[in-house]
Amino acid sequence: MDNLTTIPQSHRRIMHIDMNSFFASVEQQANPFLRNRSIGVAGGTEDFHAILAASYEAKAKGIKTGTRNGDARILDPKIIIVPISHNKYYDYSVKILNIFRSFCPTCEAYSVDEAFLDFTMYERDFLKLEKIALEIKKKIKLELGECIRASIGISSNKLLAKVGSDFKKPDGLTTIRYEDRFKYLDTLKIPDIWGFGRAISYKLKLLGIVDFSKLRYLSPVVLRDTFGGYYHRILQVANGNDYNYIKNTLLTEDSYIPKSMEHAHVIGIPYTNLNDSLELTRKLSEKLSQRLRKYDVYTRDIYFRVRDVNLYGIKSFTSLPFSTRDGLEIFSNCKKQFIEYYRNKKMKVKYMKAVEEIQDKYLPSLVLSIQETDEDSVKKAAYLNRLNTEKIITDELLDQIVPVEWQSLHQELFLSYSLLLQADEQRYN
Repeated sequence: MDNLTTIPQSHRRIMHIDMNSFFASVEQQANPFLRNRSIGVAGGTEDFHAILAASYEAKAKGIKTGTRNGDARILDPKIIIVPISHNKYYDYSVKILNIFRSFCPTCEAYSVDEAFLDFTMYERDFLKLEKIALEIKKKIKLELGECIRASIGISSNKLLAKVGSDFKKPDGLTTIRYEDRFKYLDTLKIPDIWGFGRAISYKLKLLGIVDFSKLRYLSPVVLRDTFGGYYHRILQVANGNDYNYIKNTLLTEDSYIPKSMEHAHVIGIPYTNLNDSLELTRKLSEKLSQRLRKYDVYTRDIYFRVRDVNLYGIKSFTSLPFSTRDGLEIFSNCKKQFIEYYRNKKMKVKYMKAVEEIQDKYLPSLVLSIQETDEDSVKKAAYLNRLNTEKIITDELLDQIVPVEWQSLHQELFLSYSLLLQADEQRYN
């Protein structure tokens, strides 16, 4: 059998499966009262929260992802706002991915509601792949319910397969042959292209490029001067090429180690108070450090982004001189960037994101201690270095080294976010 790396791109067979309005569909399947009704899944029911997923009944009223609850209620007074339920969606996602794996062993869970399947080594006939796609749809409805629907794209690479799954929704099936790729790509606007965010779309707009058909006529020199090293990727996309291979992973695989981790938060009512923003920064830092420990890895490279109501803000990158998985160390770095930027600026923070690039898992981490600030503060606390001990922190050990008021609800060696912010600033510098 051929080696995958030697197979021409036009001979590869990639399937992209995108679950339609996944969060809303799961809620409708789980609760018969919500079926055939206009519903929106949001972080909360208050007006300032945003819709994360809307049912197709709600979409027919003009409600979409990102619509504020208050605006959604104006567009459709009968809409039902359902609080988000992560565990429920994860449970459905695992079941769906198991269905995908039963049809194709090479499966990449791209997110909780979409996946790529690589049939290159198993089946290359497009007509047979379409039959397989219909069988996947049938099995999803049979095992999970009629409300759970998927759109499927079949093509020769991940980019074209993604375009195919987006082409017909809901419950669509589109095959894009490599030689026909521009018939589909040329219908796209620049912001609709997978991987082209707001910054890239804006720069292309300044060059007069607003739709895909004009993209491939741009000079490589102009692209390189505008986008630097990323211009290679833009040239690939412009010609309908994508040389990325399927990463054979599922959400349930413990052996999978991500190359990067990130946590982001969109704020309902803009933060104007420094402590509120730093408290959220601390929370994101601890979530990241918890995931680092889960995968038993360390990091040096930290990306930190803050955006205000005018879409301006911090976009920083720091490479530490040591590797760490300590939330306090991550927070210290982000806090320094935050205070420096907003020292002389009016703060109205709307969005915050922290990203870590994973380093070699065997690199040593820095042992950090919590300094005492008064008689009632921590008497003896330190993050345990993996190279020095493999001991698991039990509840009894936690009681010995950290007072009750400093323990987090997660029963890990996390410090209370608010107490941290009130502590001596020298602890973070």
